[in-house]
Amino acid sequence: MDHILAAMLGGFLLDLLLGDPVWVPWPHPVVVMGRCVNGLEVMLRKIFPATHSGELAAGCVLAGILPLGTVLLCWGVLYLAELVSPWVSLGLEILLCWQALAMKDLRMESERVYHALETGTLEEARTAGGHCGKRYGKTFTRRCDTCGGGNCSRKFL
Repeated sequence: MDHILAAMLGGFLLDLLLGDPVWVPWPHPVVVMGRCVNGLEVMLRKIFPATHSGELAAGCVLAGILPLGTVLLCWGVLYLAELVSPWVSLGLEILLCWQALAMKDLRMESERVYHALETGTLEEARTAGGHCGKRYGKTFTRRCDTCGGGNCSRKFL
């Protein structure tokens, strides 16, 4: 139990010091999950019928597979790391906790949006927090079904 606290504290401190890891050589876990969602969606659309109930069932399968796969992958990597050394395992746990947190950058992005809302326009506020666009070189936007088909500020990877 102490190693869990140490990993969380280490990840928290790394997040405070370094922020969201934009410069690391591997893709951010959210990007990997987004790619998995895209791949699974293509596969599930071939399996399930294109009806409301078929798409709902496919969505439920996807909502179960992604978190379960993430947990199993992390558990497996940490299990293998523990076989090498408890210190290697702790180091990986700290890195995973750091990758899961984004407090420093979330605050900075939120302050940019807040400042743009206070001093600028709503459109400026929508683009002020374009963290994904900075990290990955472009921001994907499309017409959004949740706001009645109009343009909105939701970002899609």
